[in-house]
Amino acid sequence: MASSIELIDFRAEGIHSLKDIGYAINEGRVSEVLPSSSSSVYLNIITQEDKEFCVLLDKNGYQVVGFKCDCVDEGLSLSVYETIYSLMDSISDSYKVSFNTQLFNKLKHYQQGNKDEK
Repeated sequence: MASSIELIDFRAEGIHSLKDIGYAINEGRVSEVLPSSSSSVYLNIITQEDKEFCVLLDKNGYQVVGFKCDCVDEGLSLSVYETIYSLMDSISDSYKVSFNTQLFNKLKHYQQGNKDEK
């Protein structure tokens, strides 16, 4: 029987993750230069601060592996994050601001919708 890790499509998961944070980054894409496989994918992220990151997504989670798109810095040993959100929270102050603003706007919209129903 296959484990749940084997059933994950890491490329699709990476694309979905980039869409989820798209509002809070300048650019996000799957690397077309570095190899993808069924067990891992490389993501290129450019933050709102214009910082570039190459991120490996595999069964362990998300890990910055380079400080330039499509570039793996050998010997770099940084933290592994369970979610794209926790990774972004650690590398981008602008992400935190964008996330909080989006959350505030959604709560405000929800609150206004409830007032209209009364």
